[in-house]
Amino acid sequence: MQTAALTTLSNEVASIAKQASQSTVAFRHRGRWFSGFYWRTDVIATAAELVRVKSSENIAVLTPSQENVEGTLIGQDLSTDLALIRVKSTAHAVSARSSPGPSLGDAVVAAGRSPDGPTCAVGFVGLAGGAWRSMRGGDISARIWLDIRMMPHAEGSAVFDAQGSFIGMAIYGPRRRVLVIPSDTIAFAAASLRSRYVPLPIWRC
Repeated sequence: MQTAALTTLSNEVASIAKQASQSTVAFRHRGRWFSGFYWRTDVIATAAELVRVKSSENIAVLTPSQENVEGTLIGQDLSTDLALIRVKSTAHAVSARSSPGPSLGDAVVAAGRSPDGPTCAVGFVGLAGGAWRSMRGGDISARIWLDIRMMPHAEGSAVFDAQGSFIGMAIYGPRRRVLVIPSDTIAFAAASLRSRYVPLPIWRC
């Protein structure tokens, strides 16, 4: 019975990781790798703290098909640690859960991407608390800590629950604690960034 349970668990994690790999990307920027994910089919989300370009400037992206493309920064909200990047190469967007946020002890999968391909880490919700305000003044809808080992390249990963639904973005907090920026906080900040985005004009001769 124990072997069957482990096999079931292994298969479920592998299924979530495979599904997630269709949405994850990698960035190489200023000498380091980090992760992101398709928030919309043509818009990628990642951790703003890691993106050091100006609005409408380009950044290199490694897509789910391991294709190198250029993305354009839409904007950054450092208070919620969210950056949005528009790309011409489309992919599957993550799908957020409609039920309440994760509970203490829930199993999670953090899906990122390295230069060698998609990656995942499995862990648990170590704390599920109420709303809080970041040191930069951002309103975060829930305080979620993960008991998980996350490699440096995986910061900006998409986090999924045991049903494969997107629950937020994994970032490093103080003392390298892994925090989650919840999906509803991302949705609110993303809507604000996209409403302020003005693309550069295309000049024609």
